Amino acid sequence: MLVYVLAVLVGRDDVVTETSGHARAGRSTLLSGPAGCGLSAVLAAVAEALGTAVVHGTDAVDGVPFVPFAGVLVDSGMAHTEALVVYRDLPLWLADKVIVVDDVEHLDLASSALLSHAVRAGATAVVGLRDVAAVAPSFAADTASWRRAELTPLDDEDALALAEQRLGMPLTPSTAARLLHRAAGLPAVIADLLVDARSGGTTTAAGFDVPTFRPSARSLGLRGHQMQGLALASAEFLAALVLAGTLPVTAGNAAAADLLERGLVRQDGAALVVAGELVRDMVLPQLVPDRWPHLARVGADLLRETTEWDEVRRRLQVLSGVGSDLPAFLSVVEWWLHSGLPHPAMHMLATREEPAAVLLRARAHAALGQREEAFADLDQVAAISDDPDLLTRLAHEWAGLLRGRLSEETLLRAQLVRLVERLPDGPERARVQALIERRRVLVGDLGDQDADTTVHDPSTRALTAVMAGELRVAQHIVAESPNRPADADPESERTMRALVEFLQIVYDGQMAAARAVADAEYHRARKGDGASAGLWGYNRAKISLHSGQYLHTVALARTAGRHLAWRDDTGLAMPCLALEVAGLARVGDLARAETLAATFTAEERRLPRVAIGIARVAAERHRWAGEPEYAADVLATAGRAAMAGGEAYSGLLALDEAFMLRPRADVAAELTGHAERSALLTACAERAAAVMTADARGVEGAAEFFETLPMPGRAAHAWRTAEVLHRSAGREVASRRAAQRSLALVSAWNLPCWPEVDQQPTARLTLREWQVAGRAVRRIRSREIADELGLSVRTVDNHLAAAFRKLGVGSRDELAAVLDASVAPIDVAKDVLELRTSAHAELTEDPADVVVDGSD
Repeated sequence: MLVYVLAVLVGRDDVVTETSGHARAGRSTLLSGPAGCGLSAVLAAVAEALGTAVVHGTDAVDGVPFVPFAGVLVDSGMAHTEALVVYRDLPLWLADKVIVVDDVEHLDLASSALLSHAVRAGATAVVGLRDVAAVAPSFAADTASWRRAELTPLDDEDALALAEQRLGMPLTPSTAARLLHRAAGLPAVIADLLVDARSGGTTTAAGFDVPTFRPSARSLGLRGHQMQGLALASAEFLAALVLAGTLPVTAGNAAAADLLERGLVRQDGAALVVAGELVRDMVLPQLVPDRWPHLARVGADLLRETTEWDEVRRRLQVLSGVGSDLPAFLSVVEWWLHSGLPHPAMHMLATREEPAAVLLRARAHAALGQREEAFADLDQVAAISDDPDLLTRLAHEWAGLLRGRLSEETLLRAQLVRLVERLPDGPERARVQALIERRRVLVGDLGDQDADTTVHDPSTRALTAVMAGELRVAQHIVAESPNRPADADPESERTMRALVEFLQIVYDGQMAAARAVADAEYHRARKGDGASAGLWGYNRAKISLHSGQYLHTVALARTAGRHLAWRDDTGLAMPCLALEVAGLARVGDLARAETLAATFTAEERRLPRVAIGIARVAAERHRWAGEPEYAADVLATAGRAAMAGGEAYSGLLALDEAFMLRPRADVAAELTGHAERSALLTACAERAAAVMTADARGVEGAAEFFETLPMPGRAAHAWRTAEVLHRSAGREVASRRAAQRSLALVSAWNLPCWPEVDQQPTARLTLREWQVAGRAVRRIRSREIADELGLSVRTVDNHLAAAFRKLGVGSRDELAAVLDASVAPIDVAKDVLELRTSAHAELTEDPADVVVDGSD
């Protein structure tokens, strides 16, 4: 029965509904989920697909048995049958049927017993449960053998994978972000929103772009919204609310009460707001400019009884054609843009040439993916305005457009420095200086600039201190500074303070607390305008990397990269890609890691965090080649360079990884020299000292400390090191105990056993075998391979047979699935190997060679 449920959850249209002959005891499914997870809608969809009705536990009546099963009793002809006969005969009638039950915890005892009897007789049940504690003990015992599934939302990466699988292509960052925000992890909503995507969207260089979504009644129902049968007065009120953004709660308003009951609006204090993005998507097609005046008057009528709500009143006056002052006009445009609706904003801005309006038009162009038009508007504002506030906003718009690559970061830095020179001393100048410094700290030093960029903003100075490894200095700066400096943007300052506090606990090794902060900030950004989702997504990926959860690192870095490509003023796109590259290398996907690493320019490779990411890839190549000394050297060199460039903790953690690869006295001494910086570095130094003196107990102490943080990757490695030391000293019991602790961590956290060689391939191809195999999986015939490589056909076939034998495959299709850098010859220059993203990708995409830069 679970197959039906999953089919509904992923939005499949090919649900198989034949159940005759397949129902039997133990095939029933108990679905559980928290309130608001859309469980009722899922069960209703299951029942609809199976051609049956839903039994509702909430229909139960005290003292009257079987009321929830009234419809079933009517269908079976037992509506007026005595209870004992129902217990005996109805389960037999249901034996080859499917029962769908919602709110099973509310069933009366008689109905619960009847359901249990029916399942034992052979019926198949799909049952929804929200409160496990409310189920009667007897029913809980009867259902102990049932299949159970908890309905929880998909995480972002799985949700996007599902969307892109259905479309057959990646989504643009903006489309992906908007889809995630609307779907809330519900697969059926994702599938539904993409139904019309092919006809309404366009394919761009950045992916498939869907400008608007058209949700169905089913999607709205899954999110708790009911649109069916909406009266005209309620529909107009809802449209006016979408237009206004918010309206006051007024007593006796029947339309508002109806919308609240339907879950289409929600009350926030004394205000009404639209209940979700899907509701707004449903209403937007009605909001054509010709209807704005009428709907604005509907909203304005609700404001007659109050002297407050001036901002909303001005907004509605503009939309009704009454208001004409520029501030009111701009507030409407900003509202459209803040709501993610650039099209109506562009409609209003098309003929306006005031600097503030042109600045907003640039933002609308950017939201529509029209970068060149956006840059033209920004250049126009820079040329015609000297207003400090406007120029400060211009700086942030430039920062939002110029991101992702070092060339754009350099251009942005130059533009901002010139802008600072135009600004008088004051809060606006201080904000732009803080923006320059924050980008420098987060991206890396872009070189000296001939301008005064002295920063007085305390959060930025604290951030600089944290990155330099001066935690106590940062703590002092934050403690001595006002909560909100007069010259700081409130939201930006709040984010920076949260980041400073977060980095302090990260670098002190408090990973559980750090993860909680990053998750909370990420979800806060997702629920809001998403401006800082990329920043916190990047930090979530960084926590996973330092914790040794490399699969998790890859997934989180990819998601963060999408957010950063959509909306970002931090410049973290390059460090985020470096995290993904490092994660891929650590999980064994070296070919993909090297291909992505090759996209960095020579200048970008010198940025400390990018350099460390690339060093992690190069170290994996040496590790797989059985050269741990070289692998450690690569990481240590990158770590020291990062420390010299102001990235103290990133560099020290890379240095610690070098020690994990190959313990050396000089590296241990360096770690000891920095031990006082934080509790984490103290533990790393103590572990290093214990390893160098073969002190197994000392290594175990460090392992236990790493577990408490938790940093399971370092903890598992320390336990494995202790295992070896105990065994070398003849302490077999202690050795086995340490091994068990390591295995428990690896299992519980799904860890690769880095840096041990458990992932080293069992077979390596020779250069000729690699060259032949790489061409074979691209459907090149043996004769053509022979001509290209200057070999005989027989020699080509022999090499191909040897590759099959080494890799344990029997066909070219099977070879495509296993042919990557992990089986390539290590001691050959990478440009000779012609590495690609994956052999499988070559079968479905452009087969042109992708040559990887051979520099480490």
